[in-house]
Amino acid sequence: MIISLLKITALICTAIICGKITAKLKLPAILGWLITGIVFGPYLAGVVTMDITESTWHKVAVKFFECLLLIIC
Repeated sequence: MIISLLKITALICTAIICGKITAKLKLPAILGWLITGIVFGPYLAGVVTMDITESTWHKVAVKFFECLLLIIC
């Protein structure tokens, strides 16, 4: 589980960096986040495996961030 959390943390850091790079190119930062998710997701590079996406803690984290996004927006 700790390795999975480290993978997710590294992926989030990579997404933030890619978001800043796309913002420098005068594109929306969300585009960099989406590209990172596509590249490192379970179907292309396989950094985030299906075991991670099907785990309970991942589902809870996704619901938490969805609620947080709705509160902020």
